[in-house]
Amino acid sequence: MWRLYRSGGAFAISAGYIDYISYCMVKFTIEEKQYEITERFTVQQWKEIVKWDFEHKPHWPRIIATATGAPLDYLINVAEESLELGVVFIATVINTRKETKIKDFNTITFGEWIDLDIYLNYGADKHIEDILAILSPETKWASEALWVIEKYAEWRLFIYKQYSKLFGLDEPGAGTEPIKTDIAKSWYNVIISLANDDLLKIDAVTEEPLKKALNFMAYKKERVLEEQQRQLKQRRANDLLRHS
Repeated sequence: MWRLYRSGGAFAISAGYIDYISYCMVKFTIEEKQYEITERFTVQQWKEIVKWDFEHKPHWPRIIATATGAPLDYLINVAEESLELGVVFIATVINTRKETKIKDFNTITFGEWIDLDIYLNYGADKHIEDILAILSPETKWASEALWVIEKYAEWRLFIYKQYSKLFGLDEPGAGTEPIKTDIAKSWYNVIISLANDDLLKIDAVTEEPLKKALNFMAYKKERVLEEQQRQLKQRRANDLLRHS
């Protein structure tokens, strides 16, 4: 069923799986019409393909149909071995990453950070286009888009660790990232607090540089904790006086 057209790189197939593939195009013919698994997918194609489970064999015909446009009713009757090989080719393409132009993370605003945090918590697959609109608007190919997201995710984790006290990551039982509750509501509450409940100041808050906003938040939290400690010491001192 499958025919490989090498357009660069190298490939080797053995025992029904791909050992290595790079810049190859896979073509196959169904009823005299040719279809192909291209060497890269667009972001929109990727979104449609990843809706299906690669580990679930009944989904294999749908994955191949989505990736190539081949007729699903025909693919449903194709031998499992051929479907598996096609899915492996598609998975190989999907797992490819390519460096591309990306926003300087140090220029990210507080509002952009919040938007990206919400998108990543809700699922990059659901908001990949929203994420790219901020980080790499010109990116159209999935291999580049996923590289962008992975690079940002690494930097985002670094920021969370850098401000671990602010985000409560040093507290007992805390993980490496905030708990995924209603994160959008939580961030909105933060914005409102920084704007002092003034609607006219919300945009100004979100347009502030990220580090400036986080440093201010860390300062405010430290002051609150210091005040809590002072009040605790005062209560203890008062208790000692009452019992003396």
